[in-house]
Parts: sequence; structure tokens; C-alpha cells
Amino acid sequence: EKIEKLNENTYYHAYVTLEKAMEYGEFVDFIESYDFDSVWCAPIVSECFDTFNNVGFFYNQESGKVLEWDEKLYPTLQLWNMESDAMKNNMNATQHFTDMLSYMVEQKEFCKMLGVDTTELMEQKQYVKNNGLYIHGFMITDLKENILEIFEEEQVYTIYITKIN
Repeated sequence: EKIEKLNENTYYHAYVTLEKAMEYGEFVDFIESYDFDSVWCAPIVSECFDTFNNVGFFYNQESGKVLEWDEKLYPTLQLWNMESDAMKNNMNATQHFTDMLSYMVEQKEFCKMLGVDTTELMEQKQYVKNNGLYIHGFMITDLKENILEIFEEEQVYTIYITKIN
């Protein structure tokens, strides 16, 4: 009912919790049936769900960012490009995400400034390496019509919606 009351031509952030966590490849198959510009993925990074972890990555097949990094040390830090389906591959996506966590640990001043515990990041990396990449939720930015459509999926448990300011 709340989604029905949203404005037709307004973009919203929709934070989606899945009914059950999906293996990354299964999640890609699910999300690819929609035409979202990008999806922020919330992976499972520990056994404990009693604290909120704002760790994740964007699944976006249409764009990449120009970054500089040690490509030998982190060969999969950036996988998105127009010619490749690299982020659709579970093994590539797992390596990409764990490389991102390792790269963050190296940014000691940045982590300190944000209060990020680098030990926790390394534990999260190890958890994903040991257990695989599973997605328990995601965030999209879209119109009411598309948010309503995703909400009707049986894989969706709940959606929290905020208007973009």
C-alpha cells in the first residue's frame, strides 16, 4: 500500500531484504531480469547478523570508474567494462570483493578517519573466501513502477524506501 502511494515520476532508494540469501550467480540471474542501472549488493560477511555491516559493492554492467592501483597485487579490483561479463561470474565477483576488502585495509589513514576496523575487514574477507559470496539484500534507485514490480517477487522479504533528496 505504501508503494502504491508513491509519486509516479520520482526516483526512490529501495533497500531490499531477500527472503533467503542467494549464491552470487543465482542473485545475478535474478537481478538481470530487471533493467536497473546499478545495484548495490549486500553480501554476507560473517556468521553474526546481530550488527549492521555497511559492506558491499555495486553490480553495474554498464560503467566503470577510472582508478589507479597496483594491478599486480589486486588484478580484479575493477571488473566492470562494456566488453566483459566478468561480474556475472561468481569466482570473479568473489575475487573482486575480497580484493576490495584487502585494498581498503591498505588505506590505513582513510580507515582510521572513518573508524573502520581493518581487522574486521580481513575477517570478512576470510569469511567470504571460506564460505563463498552470498547476497542477503540489495539497494536500487528507481521509479515506483519498478520498485513495485520487484516487491512482488517471491524472493523479496521486505523493502524499505526513501525519497532521494
